[in-house]
Amino acid sequence: MFCPQCGQERVSIETNYCSRCGYLLTGTAEVLENDGVIPGAKNSELPKSQSPRNRGVKQGIFIFLLTFLIVPVIAVIESSFNEYFNVTLITTAVLGVGGLLRIAYALMFEAVVAGTPAIGTRDREIKSLSARDATSADIFAAPITGNWRTTEELQTTTVSEGETKKLEHDADQ
Repeated sequence: MFCPQCGQERVSIETNYCSRCGYLLTGTAEVLENDGVIPGAKNSELPKSQSPRNRGVKQGIFIFLLTFLIVPVIAVIESSFNEYFNVTLITTAVLGVGGLLRIAYALMFEAVVAGTPAIGTRDREIKSLSARDATSADIFAAPITGNWRTTEELQTTTVSEGETKKLEHDADQ
């Protein structure tokens, strides 16, 4: 198996991390052995993604129903004062109308299915690769082991005595 992040070949099955980049390989090996399925995970355990439209409608209903909880509490508090400040009326308008507007917005502008563009957004075509456009995995090869250079092979540059004196003179100033 090769590291999916840097391409380094895994030396043995006992190694848990990539020797080059440090990527955790234990979970990756298990997923590859099970054809991309997480071992031990059932379909019911996987999180189900909710469409933006359904999520928006639920938020709108929650805000609208919150009106029936908050407005009576505010009305009782407001009635304890002798002066009325119309806080109950404002709260009713904001929560009730806000919830209905959130529902309307979700139904008109948000996507029905998660991952698809909504009505009114830029038209983007979502295509899958056809067999003609796909690249075969056979053309990819394992990474070539590099010719590592040691520090002895590096060229050393020498600094002349005159340059050293100039550097010392600059450091003194």
